[in-house]
Amino acid sequence: MFSYLQSLVRGTASTGPGAPPPGLIAFYWHFARQTKGLYALMFVTSLAVALIDTVIPVFIGKLVSLMEASDRQAALAQQWPLLLGMVGLVLLVRPLVILMDVAIRRAAGECLKRVPLDRRLRLLGVRVGSLSKSEG
Repeated sequence: MFSYLQSLVRGTASTGPGAPPPGLIAFYWHFARQTKGLYALMFVTSLAVALIDTVIPVFIGKLVSLMEASDRQAALAQQWPLLLGMVGLVLLVRPLVILMDVAIRRAAGECLKRVPLDRRLRLLGVRVGSLSKSEG
């Protein structure tokens, strides 16, 4: 899975001829358009993790209300599909979504490590050769 995600981004791909366009949105789009699918996938997995984590306190509230029922056995017998869904979401779906999110973020980090440093690179329109070391 990691190798597939790493193959999605070419670290040394040209972003096109000329300087980046003026304006903040146009500037970001100039550099992000080659990896827009990866960014969309990162957004979806991060949103899924956030939504699942938001639902967990709701699940705890449902469990507390089930335990407050006067006839717990009847309440549990009636609400078993809900309980099964909670267990499935927390123990199966959540770890898988977190694994996907981590894999996508790791692949993005690995893409930066694969950039060959034996040729000149451009960082936002600045040549690396023209950068100087900071004092201190």
